[in-house]
Amino acid sequence: MSNEHLTANDELSKLKYLNIAADEASEERLSPTRLRVGTSKTDDIYRQKRQTKHIMSKNEVFLNPKYFDNEDYDPQTYLNDILHDATEEEFVSLYNKLLRIHMGVRKNLEKNFYKNLNEYVFISSEVNNLSQDLDRFKSLLGVLEENIEGLNLVELSQNTSDDNLKRSMRRLENTIDGVNRNFWKSPNRSLITKQDRWTLINTRNQRVRLIVNLYLFNDCILVTSSHSLDKEKRIKEQTLYQWNLIDFTILPIETPEQADDDAISNLEKDSNLSYASVLCDRSIFVLGNSNLEERDFFIRQSRQYQSQQLLEHAQKRVGDTQLRMELEHFVRSEQASLSSYTSFQLLCKTIDSPLLLQSYALRREVLLNLFEQFNQLDNFISLRQYSDAIRILNLLRNRLQSERIQQLLTDFLLDKLEYKTERLKELFLHQIGFPGISVTQGKQLVRYLRSIGFENDARKQFFDSREEQLKQKYYNVQWEKDISNLVTTSSFIAFRYLAHITRLYTQMFEVKKPDSLYRNWLYRQIESLVFFIENQYKGFPRDKSYAETVSKVMMYSTELKNMKLEITPILQRLL
Repeated sequence: MSNEHLTANDELSKLKYLNIAADEASEERLSPTRLRVGTSKTDDIYRQKRQTKHIMSKNEVFLNPKYFDNEDYDPQTYLNDILHDATEEEFVSLYNKLLRIHMGVRKNLEKNFYKNLNEYVFISSEVNNLSQDLDRFKSLLGVLEENIEGLNLVELSQNTSDDNLKRSMRRLENTIDGVNRNFWKSPNRSLITKQDRWTLINTRNQRVRLIVNLYLFNDCILVTSSHSLDKEKRIKEQTLYQWNLIDFTILPIETPEQADDDAISNLEKDSNLSYASVLCDRSIFVLGNSNLEERDFFIRQSRQYQSQQLLEHAQKRVGDTQLRMELEHFVRSEQASLSSYTSFQLLCKTIDSPLLLQSYALRREVLLNLFEQFNQLDNFISLRQYSDAIRILNLLRNRLQSERIQQLLTDFLLDKLEYKTERLKELFLHQIGFPGISVTQGKQLVRYLRSIGFENDARKQFFDSREEQLKQKYYNVQWEKDISNLVTTSSFIAFRYLAHITRLYTQMFEVKKPDSLYRNWLYRQIESLVFFIENQYKGFPRDKSYAETVSKVMMYSTELKNMKLEITPILQRLL
């Protein structure tokens, strides 16, 4: 390639793009490697500027950068084009230029590597420090948020019966109208927070807007507006809505267009308000607040206490089921025995009522203890451990008279206790009627009956059973043809047995001598005996045989007379 073929434009291109031309012929030639020990990038720049001031040698090979910017650039093709007729000097010149470019690029890359490595290490340590600072900042921000929320809460950590809580609820009752009085008397209800100046928007007619106040309680939300009852009186807030948290859903409205409800999706947003939608009792309400943080805080608090209410409600439902099963098991355990009692019938009809379950829950521990004592009573009766059974019986009677339990439950338990007492009484009375009962056993049975208030029943059972036994003894004497033998034998048996009964009575009932009740019963038995004798001799003459028979009867009664029983006047009817 020669200079003759170069145009003026080519010369300008050399001066504009190439700073790597070979040194002029007048300068000292360097080694083929073109290495410059101790030189810097600045030296190369000055050297290249000096080179551009000279006219390029005729042996230079020019590298035009515009060829390298081409997408179809091929190094081999490019070299073939520029070196197809190049001389040896041009080859050496090109080699030196490429070598110098290579060394410069390598040095720059090495410098950039160490520089970038140091910067990377420094930036990594700074990023790590920033991450730690960010974590601390988030933690502090969370604590600060909790503290801010705590400042907005009305803490009622004292007992529900505390005077401060009562005064607080009384103050609210005096400032809010339109709520049932029982609302303020609920022992578990407490105020969580109050927010003023909310905007209540009518979803059907968005031009209708009310400024309302929101009272968040732990179980509901009151929506109130200022309402003057009388111009001369102070302004009181009128309750517009009462939303129970269990049947309540509140959501923030960030983009109305994404809402499911048409009324909300067509909401004309005010840039100064932050909105929230409320779904309660199949109605949709839209609320707006000028403070985004207040809106989000109220939503968080509502959801938090709603979760607590739902959890308590679920636990209550499980608890109510358990309570109902406990109560039903105890009530129906003796259905066959207690079905005739009115309290049992009423209890079976109202066993699912919330009021009854609530009453049972309030006194559950007491009632379970009473149920257990009834089970112990049944066990003692089955095992014939009557002393322990009577002890439990009296304990139950005293407790039912002193414990404050729902009236229907009390009536049922008293009826159940009466049934158990009657069962014990029947067992004791049945044993007292045995003809061969021992004095010791009879005395213990009388004591049992006396302890449960049935001593008179014990006497009556004693009298009735002994009277029946007495009649069987002297009526079942073999009928003889001789009336005298029949009467004397029956009288002998009767007076001997009456004397035995008299001794047994005094010992069983622990009396020193027969009391009036026994005397009256004894006199009736003597009268029955006299009536029996008179009937036997009815129609017969009272001859010598009759007189001898009566004399024997008087003699047989001597044992009873010695017990100071006045039976002579009755026997004199036979004379």
